[in-house]
Amino acid sequence: MMTIVLRLLPLFILILIQCKSNQEAPLVEKNATHGIYTLAQAASVSTLYARDCASCHGQTGRGTEGGSPLTGTLFISKWKDQHIASLYNVTKATMPKNKPASYDDETYTALIAFILQLNNYPPGDQVLSVDHKDWSQYVLGPAPAANVPYKYAPKKMDADLISVEGEWPQHRGDYYSTNYSQLDQINATTVHKLGILWRWKADNFGPNPEFNYQATPLSMNGILYTTAGSRRAVVAIDGRTGETLWTYTMNEGERTAYAPRQNSGRGVAYWKNKNGNDRVVYITPAYQLVALDVKTGSLVPSFGQKGIVDLRKELGAAPIESTIGSTSPPIIVNDVIIAGSCFPTGLAARSMKEMRGDISAYDAKTGKKLWIFHTIPQQGEFGNDTWEKDSWKNTGNVGAWPPLSADPDLGYVYLPLEAATGDLYGGHRPGDNLFSQSLVCLEVKTGKRVWHYQMIHHDIWDYDLPAPPVLADLVVAGRPIKAVAQVSKQGFVYVFDRENGRPIWPIEERPVPVSDVPEEQSALRNHSRPSLPLSTYKV
Repeated sequence: MMTIVLRLLPLFILILIQCKSNQEAPLVEKNATHGIYTLAQAASVSTLYARDCASCHGQTGRGTEGGSPLTGTLFISKWKDQHIASLYNVTKATMPKNKPASYDDETYTALIAFILQLNNYPPGDQVLSVDHKDWSQYVLGPAPAANVPYKYAPKKMDADLISVEGEWPQHRGDYYSTNYSQLDQINATTVHKLGILWRWKADNFGPNPEFNYQATPLSMNGILYTTAGSRRAVVAIDGRTGETLWTYTMNEGERTAYAPRQNSGRGVAYWKNKNGNDRVVYITPAYQLVALDVKTGSLVPSFGQKGIVDLRKELGAAPIESTIGSTSPPIIVNDVIIAGSCFPTGLAARSMKEMRGDISAYDAKTGKKLWIFHTIPQQGEFGNDTWEKDSWKNTGNVGAWPPLSADPDLGYVYLPLEAATGDLYGGHRPGDNLFSQSLVCLEVKTGKRVWHYQMIHHDIWDYDLPAPPVLADLVVAGRPIKAVAQVSKQGFVYVFDRENGRPIWPIEERPVPVSDVPEEQSALRNHSRPSLPLSTYKV
């Protein structure tokens, strides 16, 4: 009996092995590190990405104010455990922003390959198939290491280093926004000697590193003041050593979810107090004006409510749910703080109803509100008649999202204003729509309009004024002129006498085609020849 069992045992084992081999192998989930696309496939949409996608997501996919990143820690943490089919579906449903799902399947598949390449996932020999039936077995997976790791060691500071202390008190260097310094220690003969003395990084400010860092540090008395991270922390840095001297961060709670641009912004403003105790002033992502002691970074208790002014409340808006904010620092002129405004990226607006981007001013010492300028004129105000069918009641935007410029001697501030709701359609707001797409000059102390010039009547092209105006003292035909120059998205420069708004050189209004979109009325001044002001002088 024992002999029979022993003889049958190999046969039984053989049967078990045969049965095991006949079972269907379990589906093995792969990830994008296995080379699931080709270089040629990714390259096939590089031009399309630069044309249609980079304006929102950045040339390298690092994100911008108007779009989330397609590469980096934030992107990978969100997608690494999800199937590539899910990434494809979201990409197709949201891109391009002004016309989602407008490409064919082959183009969207190539865009996925392009995104994989941006994140250093290796290419392979097989193209990523347009047939998505096999995509369920691919998850994105962890990102490979960067191809070129950073290898940097800071240079030791020379104890005998001679330095000229230069200051940079405004976002663009001065009230005139010239971006110019008269310091001449660095010039054509010495620039080759420059080397990195220290490096300060903002990686640890906010839940994730920020890749669209646009802040311009101010430099006062050898100290740099700037913002950092998506929570917009304020930082003081020793300009000689790079040492962090103090930081300030505000937890804005549930307001944070309604901040239109959750980023570090473009920096801070500096108030030089005649009685000492200078202040750093900035605007949080959820639109609160904050005053800090420059020495300690602590709130100034005598300013507003214990150092804070709620700008939303001051404009009569809901403190939490309103989506108004500002990425630019305020400007402080003649002891008056003036705050601009911005909103979520426009393009195809969700509703024709939106909040106005009114400009408001506050006492630099106390935080008391001084005035509000309605960028969409209300009933009885100058320009209200340029909003037909009572469209001024519901239309919003017309904020000043770039930094502002000023002439302290004249007591004027200059506002580069954006489009009204929405960027690419205005059928619900017939008329020229003052003061959208206008350069507006106000009195600093009162907020009264001195003059304005509207570059685009009834804008439906998203031609926001994209930068602070530059003030300059010119001599034209032997006559000295206090000038202001405003650049545009079209590459033109509009130049005016900054005292009265008269063009220094002729500005011609040319006709543009009449819109064939239902209910759209291009420029109302002349239905047969709609007008669009174009400068006859280019940069």
